[in-house]
Amino acid sequence: MKQTLVSLVILASMLVGATPSAQAGNCTNATLHGEYGFFASVTILPAGTPRSILGVLTFDGKGTFTATLTFNTDGVISHPTDTGPYNVNADCTSTMAVPPCPFS
Repeated sequence: MKQTLVSLVILASMLVGATPSAQAGNCTNATLHGEYGFFASVTILPAGTPRSILGVLTFDGKGTFTATLTFNTDGVISHPTDTGPYNVNADCTSTMAVPPCPFS
């Protein structure tokens, strides 16, 4: 569930960032570059633990992203980072390889 949440947040950020280029219809990894911030507030199941996530996704335009995150999990603050590959197809669809989330 945790990995799914982070994946959804990252995917949503990518879609928002890629919208102007999608209209052009000729996309590459270079189309998605720069920093994109986001915020999410969720409940971790089954315990019902509240979590807020503030993050910045940085895309290098060459196929690698870095996630710099701040988690507030029921008052406990953590600052995980992560990195992984992404691919933007010519039709402006994209995929990301999001590693399993090791944060409880």
